[in-house]
Amino acid sequence: MILVTSKKLGVELQENDIDQVQRVGAKRTNSPSKPPTSRPVVVKLLRGAKRDELLLAAKSRRNLTSSDIVSGTSATVYLNERLSQANRKLFGEARKRATQHNFRYCWIRNGCVYARKAANTTEKKFRALAIRSHDDIDKLIGPAEGTSANQHDLLFRTPISSN
Repeated sequence: MILVTSKKLGVELQENDIDQVQRVGAKRTNSPSKPPTSRPVVVKLLRGAKRDELLLAAKSRRNLTSSDIVSGTSATVYLNERLSQANRKLFGEARKRATQHNFRYCWIRNGCVYARKAANTTEKKFRALAIRSHDDIDKLIGPAEGTSANQHDLLFRTPISSN
């Protein structure tokens, strides 16, 4: 399944590039009210370059479906970096807050969370902001909706260029 997926994405992947493959999460029971879903598959590759190549290919081809890979019902296939529980929560909160404060981009790269207000630009105020904690979300993106920042607090935005 992994090799077929990589081939559909246009990435040359061999069996010897794969270290480990496993399904994660609790087994899901099918209920009549919800369509059946499969558990996520975690693939550990031996080289980071192959991982980056797969992620880039998946980003450029967002219309990959399960029917492209196996027979059965069609559902969108997503390829994402695997995050720790803490980073997953941090990313979720950053995305929510970024939407509230009209940030255009919020993403993960190599396990780090980044946000940017506008499209690619060289202006210092629009560079990517690295978010490492929930305090960074308040400082760099803005307070949660319904709360206001203290008038006496200073807001520093540290531009971090992303590669």
